Amino acid sequence: MIQIASELTILAVDDTPTNIDVVKAVLSDSYFVQAAINGQMALKIIEKKKPDLILLDIMMPEMDGYEVCRRLKADESTRDIPIIFLTAKAEVEDETKGLELGAVDYITKPISPPILKERVKTHLELKTARDYLKRQNEILEEKVIERTHQMEELQDVVMVAMGSLAEARDNETGNHIRRTQRYVKRLAIELKDNPRFSEFLTPENITWLYKSAPLHDIGKVGVPDHILLKPGKLTDEEFDEMKKHTTYGRDAIAAADKRVFDLVMRFGTSKSPKRTRSSTAYLCPGRPASVALRYAPSFRIPRQLPQMARRDYRMPTLFPLRVLRTLRVNSAA
Repeated sequence: MIQIASELTILAVDDTPTNIDVVKAVLSDSYFVQAAINGQMALKIIEKKKPDLILLDIMMPEMDGYEVCRRLKADESTRDIPIIFLTAKAEVEDETKGLELGAVDYITKPISPPILKERVKTHLELKTARDYLKRQNEILEEKVIERTHQMEELQDVVMVAMGSLAEARDNETGNHIRRTQRYVKRLAIELKDNPRFSEFLTPENITWLYKSAPLHDIGKVGVPDHILLKPGKLTDEEFDEMKKHTTYGRDAIAAADKRVFDLVMRFGTSKSPKRTRSSTAYLCPGRPASVALRYAPSFRIPRQLPQMARRDYRMPTLFPLRVLRTLRVNSAA
């Protein structure tokens, strides 16, 4: 919200009371004018309540106007307050020094009321506009953060919903999905201190691995029921069909976002060693060193896992971080 002129405060700093009286006579009809008769007093006033603009004399005892300006510009909380030097020092070198210290303007005495009013008005309008834009940027950043949070929540729901498609058709797969999600997170936490993976297993990437894990068996929705739900051992032909669920899952994710299709197509598939309907197939990413978790089958069960969890353990499917990052960026867009 832009302030009206009567709400704006001007601090006049001058060791000559007559000069302060002139400034008040010229500006008090439009602004609230405070006064300080030396630099130390000015700094104390500013510390209590920051003015919108400062009219600053240069030649003052103990602390001159240059030093006051230097201190204000060195302080992050006061550096944006516009300072206009109002002084009898009319040399070019004096004006140059004042502007180099950060003053926005330089007015020489004797004071010309019309010039003083217009200069003050101009710089207050500029400051008010800058403050307004700064606040609008803060509001925009807050909205972006809020929107990003909403998108993350929506993405989490979509991940779980897609993973639940497999669960709806196969209860064992559903339980496996939940187990795998926990194992992925636990394995990532165990490996984050390993020099080989520490650069990639940041808390953020671990979270994304955990959230993406439910998608690893999404391709089972494309496997015929008579194979997926078969209670006994699969035949060779049935097992070949079952193994295609890795391809179905890959194609489903690629179809959701064409821009990552090339990356997804680089995935290889490997066979699970056990031919039962509970077998887990792995989506193994390629060889680039930038991928943190390159081969899921190379991971071992952490010793700290409870015995029951170790008995239920199945090696999880892990998506490479590069693809996860790309999926995340594209989803947020």
